[in-house]
Parts: sequence; structure tokens; C-alpha cells
Amino acid sequence: MIAIRDTLGNHRSPVSEDELKALIEFSSDGFWTQGSGDLAIKIDENGLTKSMVIVKKPGFGFMLNIFDGGDQMIAVSSMDYEQTTVTSIGGEPWEVPVAFFIDPKRALGAVIHFYREGGQTGEIEWVDFYEQSWTNKLS
Repeated sequence: MIAIRDTLGNHRSPVSEDELKALIEFSSDGFWTQGSGDLAIKIDENGLTKSMVIVKKPGFGFMLNIFDGGDQMIAVSSMDYEQTTVTSIGGEPWEVPVAFFIDPKRALGAVIHFYREGGQTGEIEWVDFYEQSWTNKLS
């Protein structure tokens, strides 16, 4: 079963690939700045749960996190973490590297791959979120 939780905490299941495409391609910036600021896709299969959390920051692209068991992988556009920006995750401000944001076209491909295959695409570099280090001026 595939379900989504939108930025306002509303849950919907089942969800189609076309619905996900529309959310990524056509949702207004206002959609992404309300509530928690993130959208989650959850896949429950054979007692296992995987999820992808998506955050959009206008002008930067999409931040993609995949949770699979105890692992948390994040898509990166580079390993240069010097430049940071503030975004909302779970309704809280987070300062994260700009490198954590992926352009919309590649992000859409990663979301559709996750929807179809339940994992990360090889078209984007993924790193273990907990092994990354950057200066967070908000902490």
C-alpha cells in the first residue's frame, strides 16, 4: 500500500503516480510553506515500511530523504556543504546545506522511482544523513 501525508498532515491512500507527479510539478510554493512544510510518501509492503520525505524550497529545488528501517539517506547535488539555507522540516526551521537540494526534474525522477521501486534511484547521489556534517547556526 502506498500513502501520502501532505504538508497539513492529511493522509491519503491509495495515491497514483499521476497525483505524485502533479504535487511535485504543479503545487504552488504556498503548498510547500504551510503546515509542516514537507510531504511524505509511505510504502507498506510485507510488514516493512519505507518512506520518502520531500521538502521544496523555492529557488533551490527539492530535498529528498528516504527512511528504510534504521537508515536515513539524503539526496545530494554536491559534497560542498559550505553554503547553507533555512527551510522548514516538520514545522521547525532547519539550516541545511544547499547541496541537499536537487533540481525539480531530477527530484521528480527520484520520487517516481521510489513510488515504483520502493528505493533510491541511481541517477542521484545518496549519502547517509547521519554521517554528514555541516555548521548549523540555528542550534
